[in-house]
Amino acid sequence: MWQVCKRDSQTLVTSTRLRVEANAWWEIDGDWDVSMCWVYNSRLDDWEAGLNDDVRRLLCAASAPAHSPSGRIKGC
Repeated sequence: MWQVCKRDSQTLVTSTRLRVEANAWWEIDGDWDVSMCWVYNSRLDDWEAGLNDDVRRLLCAASAPAHSPSGRIKGC
């Protein structure tokens, strides 16, 4: 799922419901559900392309490969 969203330049967000198991050590009662929202921080080329020129220039200046796993934004 993450790969499809990344390929399609969509936000990498999903949610799941998980069952909580009892844990005596941490005094956690089990047998209930928790909702989890998972967010994977990733660059979105389509979103960046829609920014105004001033903001894009700021991003270009700050997008050195050492600080960004995906490298510079397109058009920089």
